[in-house]
Amino acid sequence: TAQVAIAKRVYIFFATSAFCNSLFAVSVSSIAIVHLMGPHLHNPMAQDPVSMMVREVPLYFLAVRAHFLTALICFAGALSCRMFVEYSGGCPRFSRAMVTMLASTMCFMLAVLNSSLTHFKSVGHMWFSYV
Repeated sequence: TAQVAIAKRVYIFFATSAFCNSLFAVSVSSIAIVHLMGPHLHNPMAQDPVSMMVREVPLYFLAVRAHFLTALICFAGALSCRMFVEYSGGCPRFSRAMVTMLASTMCFMLAVLNSSLTHFKSVGHMWFSYV
């Protein structure tokens, strides 16, 4: 059906996006570590490590957080599409239950992350600060 064909294309988009965002987050975090350990003059003293990272390597810090979170959301989206394609025909209740469980987990994860952001007002503020 047309819904399944669209879901398969969206699945490929989400899976590829999750992979690319994960690779980007890992590479940027390694660049930030090298930058902090290199001969550059920086002040390692701060109240906490996050404050030091925000002060010394703000773009790298934001890039890692934003791309890692985007990768998680895309991965969850890919799983949702895959569950829809696999189980919507034979087990629609199971499909809805799994997608609902995944959506609730993602909402809880975003809520916990939103409450633990120390230098930003919300996840949206963090993303828009990065962009």
